[in-house]
Amino acid sequence: KVVMSDQYLYDIAKPIKDQSYPIVPSILKSQSTFWGFYESIQPDFVKLLNSRPLIIDSFPFLYEFPEVLDFNTRSKSFLKKMKASIFHYDRLFVIADRMDIIESSYDQLKDCTPNELKKRFNVNFIGEEITIDEGGVTANWLFLLTQQLFNPINGLFDSYSTNGGYKPSSKSSQKPNHLKYFKFAGRIIARTIMENVCVDCHMAPFFYKCILHHPIKLADMKELDEEKYNSINWCLTNDIDESGLELYYDVDIKNANDEIEHIELIENGSNIRVTNENKEDYAIKLTEFYL
Repeated sequence: KVVMSDQYLYDIAKPIKDQSYPIVPSILKSQSTFWGFYESIQPDFVKLLNSRPLIIDSFPFLYEFPEVLDFNTRSKSFLKKMKASIFHYDRLFVIADRMDIIESSYDQLKDCTPNELKKRFNVNFIGEEITIDEGGVTANWLFLLTQQLFNPINGLFDSYSTNGGYKPSSKSSQKPNHLKYFKFAGRIIARTIMENVCVDCHMAPFFYKCILHHPIKLADMKELDEEKYNSINWCLTNDIDESGLELYYDVDIKNANDEIEHIELIENGSNIRVTNENKEDYAIKLTEFYL
């Protein structure tokens, strides 16, 4: 954790202000001298960042205190940085098949290194006039490819709510090399961000938590499966010992082959009964399993 004195922050910020460059902010209330100084120049500071988004990298302390910048300012700087990371001077040629866009694209890009994928794409479609792609064909290809990657028919993702969000499919393991396809999907999403192409691939909040290694909570279950949420929540809010239910640290589910599979949530879970004393731990284990 970075700890800076008021005087240190002020000494850094004063010459930066005089040169009309962005400053190093802090949200710590104890650093009142700097914080007051920051407030006095905040409008001009934000305006400068919006006009020169890439300058944010000159002051890495901004990443320590993102709350001092509004989301639009941070987003604009991030998107600009991603766009600038494309190697515009070198091209990566892709010949895609509209009728089999996933496989035709995957076969050509699966072995590419990260740096190769940063090249400027030149996309053409089989059976169509070959052109020099100035960005429009790439954008169309990314849109169509992402649309199919998230189509439940293709077995990688499922729609998890009426809002159109997605989560990894529980049956994705049936697809050969499914983990490699997930990696490919991640790379394509990254490229849509770099190209600033708008695609419909909103992921479930709990999935973002998993990616970021944030703890999963019971509330994350509600949107995914309200029936399971209500069942687990009932256990937490009622007297299990007096309910007459015999719950154990195990669960029966249908696997990818539609066969019933018995899963123990912890070692020897089938022999460990859920009680008022351990029901919170049971709820956490069960929620993590379902999510």
